[in-house]
Amino acid sequence: MPGHVQFFAAVPPAGVVERIAAAWAAVGTPDFFRRSVLHLTLLPLAGDGAPPPADLAERADWGLRQLMATPFTLVLDRLATFHGRPDSGRRPIVLYPDKGVEPARALAAQIRDAATRGGVGAVRRRLDPHVTLAYGEGFAGERPLADPIAWRIDEVVLIDSLQGQTRHDILGRWKLG
Repeated sequence: MPGHVQFFAAVPPAGVVERIAAAWAAVGTPDFFRRSVLHLTLLPLAGDGAPPPADLAERADWGLRQLMATPFTLVLDRLATFHGRPDSGRRPIVLYPDKGVEPARALAAQIRDAATRGGVGAVRRRLDPHVTLAYGEGFAGERPLADPIAWRIDEVVLIDSLQGQTRHDILGRWKLG
């Protein structure tokens, strides 16, 4: 049985997914491109790998209905390989912004506070906004995009990720603003 991991995220709309896919084709690696599960993790939830409780989205909704965040634009402009376990060959290859990350960090902090009010256990950590495109050996340095990708983030989702299946189930949605 695969493990379950729950987190709050932003999911790119179809037009942004197409632009990310084109960027990956131009400067990516031969590794499997995770098109169907592209997302920007905003806040991971504490968990033990078990399926989510039946009332998780309801508890999250209580706090997230009060979000004060407004939509914002994140500009993704470079590819890099994040740290990981180089010996496993499964290092995350990510797309991320060079600057302008504060709105995403502020949103993550608001979600953490709202989730806590709703009794949803969140992991405290600093957000380094990125979209994982693939896992593989990766490459040294950065690969800047010739055509940066502007993504207007206007919604937060609660995802249950089934590890090892490249599958995300959306448990809840909240519009910003």
